[in-house]
Amino acid sequence: MLEPDTVNCMDCFAAMTQIPDDGVDIVLTDPPYPNGMRLFPDSILDGYAALYYACKKARHYVVFFWGPSGVPLPPKGWYEVARHVWHKPDGKSINTYEVIVVWSQDWKRLTSRVWSIPILDYRTLKDWKPHPTQKPVKLMRYLLDLYTEEGDLVLDPFVGSG
Repeated sequence: MLEPDTVNCMDCFAAMTQIPDDGVDIVLTDPPYPNGMRLFPDSILDGYAALYYACKKARHYVVFFWGPSGVPLPPKGWYEVARHVWHKPDGKSINTYEVIVVWSQDWKRLTSRVWSIPILDYRTLKDWKPHPTQKPVKLMRYLLDLYTEEGDLVLDPFVGSG
């Protein structure tokens, strides 16, 4: 069993087998997905598989980043309840935006939002490391505020460099 509030550096599938079904409140992650930059081509199938497996582990939501097209459909018993757009004004790729998909077992439409947030700002510039899919802390905070409550357990199986 994995301990809460720890970072475990291990294969995400091995880690998720140690989490009971419905063992976390939310999965918030950035899995490998098809992209125009040909990044992570050997692990794209892992991204799909982990999203579906995450639905067994999450009680409330599975929230994930994806490219603007080809968004996977939720598994049986789950519904896409929101699709946000993150515009990256300082993005360097052909796609200057990503979608953030929200799946839930509760078929209740939620408000979708559009955020225009730079990948980096003056407060996080010192934290920057070369990473092709870095996400801004501000955006992650918005998502956590929307989909969690104090004390919720959050799983990110693709935390990458953290």
